[in-house]
Amino acid sequence: MPPEVRRARNALWAAFVVMGIGAMSWTPRIPEIKDALALSATGLGVVLFLNSLGALAGAHLSGRIIHRLGTRRTATAAGLGLMIPTAGIGLAPDAATLVVLLAAGSFAYAVLDVAVNTQALAVERLSGRRYLSSFHGCWSIGMLLVTLLGASIARITSPGTNLLVVGTVGAGLHLAIRSE
Repeated sequence: MPPEVRRARNALWAAFVVMGIGAMSWTPRIPEIKDALALSATGLGVVLFLNSLGALAGAHLSGRIIHRLGTRRTATAAGLGLMIPTAGIGLAPDAATLVVLLAAGSFAYAVLDVAVNTQALAVERLSGRRYLSSFHGCWSIGMLLVTLLGASIARITSPGTNLLVVGTVGAGLHLAIRSE
């Protein structure tokens, strides 16, 4: 396998781990955030529904964005667009701010998802090997790590601190991966 394809494959493995972290980081903290914002079950449902509108818009526009910027620049921008709102989710002072942060992160996640899966298919084509399932397995590893972390530190730190650290570290990791 050519060295540049090997580097791209390795970077994608790492990128999928970081995507899993970004996508699921707030999940173990949902009950605390719901309580802090005094959301009813219906209120939380509305927040989650409105969050999904960001993902729909991102999925709809991802092709245009990738066509204009290319997959690498798109993945870099969308990775930051996922992690920066993540850093603020636990600090949201009200439901409206939470919706904006979640929808922005979901928009970015949908765009990132299309960009890195496009890159993954290119790596498969250039290497002549199948990696897509291992890339998605790395997403699951990131998801597992961040949910275990969030649940294990819930007693000792606030959702705000937890997600601020995850978002900041995730943005740094994403930039390091994309610079390869």
